[in-house]
Amino acid sequence: MSYNIFLPTQLDGYYLFKRRIVSFQVTDFHVRAILSMVKGRSQTVLQQFEQTFEAVEKESKDTMIASAIDTILQAVGKYDEVYVNLPSSYVTTKKLNLPFTDPDKIRMILPYEVEPLVPFSQDQIAVDAIINTKQQTEGQASVIAVVVPRAQLNAYLRPFMAQGIVPARISTSIVDLFGLIKKTYASSIKDKIVALIDVGNYETSVTVIDHGNFAYARTIPSGLRAASSNLAPNDADMGKELTEGLTELGQAIDITLRDHNVSESLLIGHGADIPSLDTLLSQILGMPCTPYKSSQFLQKGPTSAIKNMKLSPDYLHSFATSVVQTETTSLNLGRSLLVPAQQKTITYQFFAGLIILVSILVGLLGVTLYQKARLNAQAYAMEQSAITKLQKLFPKQLKGRKRFSDIIQAAQFTVNREEGIVSAVTQHNRTPFLVYLQALFQSIDRVSLGLDVKRLKIDRDSVIFDGSVKGYPELKILEKEINSSGLFTLTNTPQETSFSVTLILNKELGE
Repeated sequence: MSYNIFLPTQLDGYYLFKRRIVSFQVTDFHVRAILSMVKGRSQTVLQQFEQTFEAVEKESKDTMIASAIDTILQAVGKYDEVYVNLPSSYVTTKKLNLPFTDPDKIRMILPYEVEPLVPFSQDQIAVDAIINTKQQTEGQASVIAVVVPRAQLNAYLRPFMAQGIVPARISTSIVDLFGLIKKTYASSIKDKIVALIDVGNYETSVTVIDHGNFAYARTIPSGLRAASSNLAPNDADMGKELTEGLTELGQAIDITLRDHNVSESLLIGHGADIPSLDTLLSQILGMPCTPYKSSQFLQKGPTSAIKNMKLSPDYLHSFATSVVQTETTSLNLGRSLLVPAQQKTITYQFFAGLIILVSILVGLLGVTLYQKARLNAQAYAMEQSAITKLQKLFPKQLKGRKRFSDIIQAAQFTVNREEGIVSAVTQHNRTPFLVYLQALFQSIDRVSLGLDVKRLKIDRDSVIFDGSVKGYPELKILEKEINSSGLFTLTNTPQETSFSVTLILNKELGE
């Protein structure tokens, strides 16, 4: 899913999003799978799947297993992760004491620590470990290293790889069953040494649990089928011979446990469903043997199931591997397989981040261009509105002008000129200006000149005087009287009896 590119799947065991997990187990004749869904800290088993095939040559068998896996996944539909359960007989467990507790450091040095203990070189094994957390003291840890030969691992995974499936987790029954029993029945095993006995059809795994910690494990290459292999149909002594076969199996278990001071045994798997097997083992082992049927793990364990689903012993191993809320969940023998997938995820993250960054930049650029265009449109509209209003206010002065700067300049000039006129008659300037006019008309004999004043246009420092006199002699007398007043200076000499002259104020005399 897309959110997995940047967000973690889980935080400290809490799943942020729903995850559909398919957990596979492959035997010689069957491919079985459990589909479960995880959300938060809860897990629900949704469905069980099984495909059978006949024993054939190895090459054909891989093809049939791959086809069975594909059929199951098609029935599953949408899924997020695939887990794979390895047979217990594939793995070897080794107990190590290490001078640090950091899981990453432990995994780094595991191959070097394990190599002297197994008949393989580092490059021939896959190894991981679980930490016995209750034995961690002052920077030291007791760990259980789980080792599988790469040749066996690759052969087991070949049908999955043929389908293009890289398992998110590869574990083994002998470890996951320990994690499941500890999660489900922790109070029953925390204060004693117990043996977890998983009797299957073809092999029996025995795990010693010492006060809640994984202590020792062994897989016995014998199971229920071996115990009943000599039985013939309708054999009158079937019960006796089966008892003898199971007794031999019980004796092999007894030899395995002889040096471990076990006080109680827990019987799981197919063996828990066989009547009186727990009693037989109790007699052979000399200790109580308590059966735990597979269905009990759904009733009391860390997971639930949809209505009316029952867990068959055939699915117990794939179920144990599918459970995510146990202390063995961190075990993954396929970590090296995940490196290319993680690198691919990092590549996806890089390009996805690059695309998001480019998208953000393009988005910001688009928003900027849009805002700029919008502001330009608003500015143009305001400019046109201002031009229209100014042209209405000053139609003559702005006639023929189109550029906004020219219109503003002309309007400013007109306003400045009008302000000068207004200031001439403001309260501050009105009295001295009227004194000028009074002195002018006192120095002129209007009656004898026949002076007719038609207009006086007041400017900041001048007066435009439009009028007429009776004749030219009177015109000369008017000019003389204006000049002799000393208050004004004529800028032009009137030539006609009807005239328009500009009178410049002599401010020094006025003051």
